[in-house]
Amino acid sequence: MKHPDAWVSKRAIGHIVLGGNGIKTVDDFYKKMNAKGIRMGMWGDALLRSSSFAVFSQETKMLLVMISDHDLEFHSGCSPLEAIARAQEYGFQLCPFETGPQTALQLPPSSGSSVVVATNPISIGVGHDPHLMLIENNKEGIWFKGTFFPLNLRIPPVSRFLFVAPA
Repeated sequence: MKHPDAWVSKRAIGHIVLGGNGIKTVDDFYKKMNAKGIRMGMWGDALLRSSSFAVFSQETKMLLVMISDHDLEFHSGCSPLEAIARAQEYGFQLCPFETGPQTALQLPPSSGSSVVVATNPISIGVGHDPHLMLIENNKEGIWFKGTFFPLNLRIPPVSRFLFVAPA
């Protein structure tokens, strides 16, 4: 990835607004997601209820970019932690925690696909590995979940990750 700026325009999925849409609390996310028919996985619920999760107090607009492991020059898969480290080397930024549920509401992935939201790993309790958020659009509809694998585990090629575009 020699020219991230030119590359960003090809991989941008759109702007997202955090701290908006009438959402001020975690319970507001549940109401909005339920109203839109977004399903909540067990780990997604745990992530939203985590003490690490916070809702922005002011509206903030940011450009999101979907990056594959191939884009990051991993051709036989990578772990989420490897993908995050490489993307940060290229200038991409981690997503704030609110990005996960806001993406499910504002910019869900296309049918038959999923995306891992690149944030700092979130601890969901003693005895559990930290997780990242996962948004999936399958035959049952849109799901908000958490990753269900250790973050240092290599996952299959053509995994996709969501980052904030370089400023």
